[in-house]
Amino acid sequence: MKQKIFEPGYKPFKEPVTIKCVVNGKKMLAEILGETKNPVQYGLMITFSNGVSFEAITSEDDGGWVVSEERYGPYLLAMQNELKSFLAVMHEDWYKFEITHGERNMLVWVAYREGDDYPYSIHFDGDYQFNLKEGKPNWESISVRMIDPAPIDREIVHKVVHECKKEFICNRKFK
Repeated sequence: MKQKIFEPGYKPFKEPVTIKCVVNGKKMLAEILGETKNPVQYGLMITFSNGVSFEAITSEDDGGWVVSEERYGPYLLAMQNELKSFLAVMHEDWYKFEITHGERNMLVWVAYREGDDYPYSIHFDGDYQFNLKEGKPNWESISVRMIDPAPIDREIVHKVVHECKKEFICNRKFK
């Protein structure tokens, strides 16, 4: 996708962050191109495979996202959970991948925080889910969620660990 020039305060990422999404029934790719900062709000510049581009800004009211024009609403809605997950990991070393759980595909975001007892923080569906640490012989998971704690889904843990092991074996580094 062609990158557009945006307003002052725009800082492009080294590489766009690509996310699959469905907007008004059409499959598309969204790219988070960079961030915008001002003293009051935080924003992300996003472009879609059909040429639509806009800035999504954090909402001061509810921690969600807002856009400047109503016509961008369906685009924001199609990726709002991924924006929340990305915002949670973007300032860490991170990696993302898809897993299938039941009949749906889930985009999983993993942040690495060196020095933590459980250094891998796992996010999906727009929220923190659990942490992992590499153990011998098995990886261990724990949730440090204080609000609305829920049991950790062992099937998802197994799939996430499998993907993390592949990432480390391939010798590629987190972003």
